[in-house]
This record gives sequence, C-alpha cells and structure tokens, in this order.
Amino acid sequence: FRIGGDEFVVLLEQCNEQEFETCMRQLSLESEMNNLEIDYELGIATGYSFYEPGDEPLDFEKLMKQADKMLYENKHIMKLKDLITSY
Repeated sequence: FRIGGDEFVVLLEQCNEQEFETCMRQLSLESEMNNLEIDYELGIATGYSFYEPGDEPLDFEKLMKQADKMLYENKHIMKLKDLITSY
C-alpha cells in the first residue's frame, strides 16, 4: 500500500530473508531491464524489516521505523554511487 509520495509498503507473510532477497534481486533486475528501454534512469531504493512471531509483541511502528532508516541509508549509498560514477 502507498504511504505517501513515492513510498510504498509491501507486507509479505511467511517470507524468510532468503526469499525476500530473491524478490529484491528480481525487482532490481526488472528495473535495470526497464531502464534499457526508456530515456531516463529509474532507481529503486528499498528498506525493510522482519518480524519473527514469538520474538515480542508485533510493533508495526517499530518495524516501519527500522525499514525507513534502512531506506534512507540505501538512498544515501545510491547518491554516493552516482557521484562516483559521474567523475
């Protein structure tokens, strides 16, 4: 679901980290393939968090904050890569 601007949340049930990483690689590949067909580059920054039932009570706000922190760290890394490749 959309949470604002160009930010979306995807909830995956019964998905482990390995399955999630596979999904992220596929999303990245699809984005790169799309970029070959258009005149501008589309970038995707992701942030995520995991909840393991039984760890502690589900705190959706805490999970969102963890994912949001990672999202902005990834955006920062993407900007640094763009600066390096532009030289």
